[in-house]
Amino acid sequence: MPRSSFDGYRVVVQAPDAVPVTAFRIDGGGVVGGPAGDRRDVTDEEPAPDRSTVLLLGALSASGLRAAQDSLAVLFPVPGDAGRRSRRGVDDVDADAVLVDVAVGEEEAAVLLLEQDGLYAWCVPDELAAASATSSRAGRRGDDERVLRFTLRPGDDAAASAGGAGRRSDDDAPRRRDGRLSRLLRGAVRVHVLRFLADSITAAAVGFQERRVRQGLVHIRCQHPEHWSPAGSAAFTNPAAFTNPAAFTNPAAFTNPAAFPESIGGTDRTECTALRDRAERVLLLVHGTFSSTLGSYGGLAATAEGRALLDRLLGGYDAILGFDHPTLSADPAVNAAELAAALHDLLGSDPLPVIDVLAYSRGALVARSLLDMVLGGPVPMARPGHVVYVGATHAGTVLADPANWLELADLYTTLAADACDAMGALAGELGTAIATGAVHGLGVLVKHVAVQVTRADAVPGLAAMTPSNAFLRELDDCTRRRAGGAARRFTVSSDFEPVPGGGPMHRRLALALADGLVDALMRVPNDLVVDTASMRALDGIDGAAGGSLDLGRDDGVHHLAYFADPRVCRAIGEWLLGGPVGAGQVGTAVHGGRGT
Repeated sequence: MPRSSFDGYRVVVQAPDAVPVTAFRIDGGGVVGGPAGDRRDVTDEEPAPDRSTVLLLGALSASGLRAAQDSLAVLFPVPGDAGRRSRRGVDDVDADAVLVDVAVGEEEAAVLLLEQDGLYAWCVPDELAAASATSSRAGRRGDDERVLRFTLRPGDDAAASAGGAGRRSDDDAPRRRDGRLSRLLRGAVRVHVLRFLADSITAAAVGFQERRVRQGLVHIRCQHPEHWSPAGSAAFTNPAAFTNPAAFTNPAAFTNPAAFPESIGGTDRTECTALRDRAERVLLLVHGTFSSTLGSYGGLAATAEGRALLDRLLGGYDAILGFDHPTLSADPAVNAAELAAALHDLLGSDPLPVIDVLAYSRGALVARSLLDMVLGGPVPMARPGHVVYVGATHAGTVLADPANWLELADLYTTLAADACDAMGALAGELGTAIATGAVHGLGVLVKHVAVQVTRADAVPGLAAMTPSNAFLRELDDCTRRRAGGAARRFTVSSDFEPVPGGGPMHRRLALALADGLVDALMRVPNDLVVDTASMRALDGIDGAAGGSLDLGRDDGVHHLAYFADPRVCRAIGEWLLGGPVGAGQVGTAVHGGRGT
């Protein structure tokens, strides 16, 4: 097959004549490449990368996934293109396959991020490429480099029409190194090459990979996320404090009431003291997997309803605090112990503060661990108030199983890109910061999958979300025992179906769901990440149900879009502070209010 070189001869592509491959640069004014080394303007055939792609690549770079200078544009034949696509059989199943050889340093690895019409899918290496595959780069590659081979195939008609049965069952068929969503990529596909340091990716090193996660309380002081600032003891705001693995499992490391520094990221010592003196009613925000307070809740500032909710909450509470924490290297119970210590450090216990909670996704497990395991212990630290669970993983999610990590990465990346589009009003550095906060843990997971470290115990934060695991059973038992004194609970859930005309991501996901690829994996109604039944799993356990907002198939709300929906914002305000939920609930079940 013809061979082309890109990225300074560090990426070599072999493609059939019927599959053109060119290159383009995200930050440049043109597309460079093609077998003849031709140059053409990016607007001639290949549309410029959209804002969400630029934001995603920038956010992933913060987790150590560095994009190559050149990205690739691959034009696969589409079904029915008889003049360009061979009739497939057992012998020519790879007739349209494209081989991508990526040179990496001795301590490096690489992954590919595929993109088409708002759909994203990850591809990990097949194997080390044969030496002959790099002959066009002879003399240009250092002795300390090796070459990883990736095989790109167009969407598989048989796999799609089989209802997303998943992997090929034919023993003679090539083993695919991608997820189910990649089966939908046909026609023009963009390919981004991302390299990363792999020497520290081991089953015991996820804590090291998350060492730069800022941990501790975040003071939500206004509706402008750029002014949200760390609040708490120096131990929680100094990333160097978390290079010691013992710190992740020893809550006592976080209870030292050392004097606050004069200034902590904008929240000075005087303000911290004021919080302790006046904060009798506190709202706690707990973020989801891969994310941060800014990543999960910063998008509220992008909509009028979200800003109105923030204003209302700021007027109704003495303090609003987020809690930044690692979601992969520690299980939710460890997160909760560290959270309790941070709250005690900042707020004290005289008088006991009343704490309401807004918990999202995996944050629900942290919140329940706090309320039912820690605050429910023999030493009172706070009085539980109301708790709102949004897209909660009460019973886990099948995507947390190591066998489904690649699908989790594909879906989360696609939904994160869609969320970036929804945050169009938040341009510049703020939009970049929110995107980075939303996906900083995703890069860690992708690295582990790429180097085949896919044991559940390698990522305890995800292992805690596998259905029916020991941690969830213990947490349910604690919730049952606390049923009499449990916080009043409210639930937001969704059963996602794409909305017609909902943009490129919805168009591609419409195809995904039509083919049954996603629903065949989840097997139950879901918001594309969490089972709907998992979100409602506390019904009948705690006896504390106060209300629910059930978003149905006609509402088009996926896992990363809850806080962009005005109905969700209005329901949260009504449940926590009282007052009318508001209009716009046709076809949506809304039950319960704050009451007493």
